[in-house]
Amino acid sequence: MTALTQTIITARPKPVGGAASHLSQGAVGELKPVENEDYVGVLVRFASGAVGTFESSRVAVGPRAE
Repeated sequence: MTALTQTIITARPKPVGGAASHLSQGAVGELKPVENEDYVGVLVRFASGAVGTFESSRVAVGPRAE
C-alpha cells in the first residue's frame, strides 16, 4: 500500500458561536491554521492480487457533503 496526503488549504475561518465547522459560517471570521489534510490518495494491492485506488478530497469540486 502507498498513500499520499496533503494540506492544500492552509488556513480556514475559525468556527464562531454554535457553528460546528468553518463551513457553517461562510467565509467570515478569524483565520486559523489547518491541522488536518485536505487530500488523500491511496494505491493498494488486495490479497487476490487486484490493484485499487482510493481518493478523498475536501477541496474537489462537486456536490457538498454534509
